Amino acid sequence: MTAAAAPSSAPAQAALAIEGLRHELGDASRRFRLRVDALHVAPGEMVVLSGASGSGKSTLLEMIGLVRRPQVPGLFRIGAGAEAADAAALFARGDREGLARLRAEKLGFLLQSGGLAPFLTVSENLALAQQAAGRPDRALADAVLEALELGGLGGAWPRALSVGQRQRAALARAIVHRPALVLADEPTAALDPPNKARVAELLSALAEGFGAAVLVATHETHVFDDLPGRRLALRVAGDEHDAEARLETPGMEPRA
Repeated sequence: MTAAAAPSSAPAQAALAIEGLRHELGDASRRFRLRVDALHVAPGEMVVLSGASGSGKSTLLEMIGLVRRPQVPGLFRIGAGAEAADAAALFARGDREGLARLRAEKLGFLLQSGGLAPFLTVSENLALAQQAAGRPDRALADAVLEALELGGLGGAWPRALSVGQRQRAALARAIVHRPALVLADEPTAALDPPNKARVAELLSALAEGFGAAVLVATHETHVFDDLPGRRLALRVAGDEHDAEARLETPGMEPRA
């Protein structure tokens, strides 16, 4: 007789719901295990994820970003309510087209390097993200650029922008197709202090304004200290030969 699966604790309206994810890396001399018992992020919520180098932050974001297959995905759902997609089922079927479509439609990415296509103008970068998601909307793209103080720079090449402008343009591209979830990997690391604070504030404001869940992986948690959202951390236990990282909540109550 097959045992019944444990009931999920994931809220139906969570934009990201992960429970029971497991992944192992290493070889005969070293094993590293990543364990996520539960990770739920609501629409409009920003969650800041910290962890020492080697704690698995980038690996976790790669799995959530659907570019690395978790060995045990458990419950893995992206999108809220009736719009939710079962990423675990797509991985199980090896459905590359389905994963690519889900990535284009429901995920936005903000990288440390910005990641704008250098051969496209700013507006063309935004249009490409919208086209891939099947949501072309020039008026929205222009409005997002204005909101990020980039009005008038839609026709500029990425190389012509300052570092701060490029990162704001990359943020515009990450949100312009109205994704359910934005993944930001060290989004402030390459910026000077004023631009660090500005990008962090914009991430928070756009999460609320667009109703997108935002998951930020960063070493610079202090940049987000005065902003609303939850704080999570990957804590590593073990030694150099056998270690496990688990997702923990440093403070049980969300910051107001």
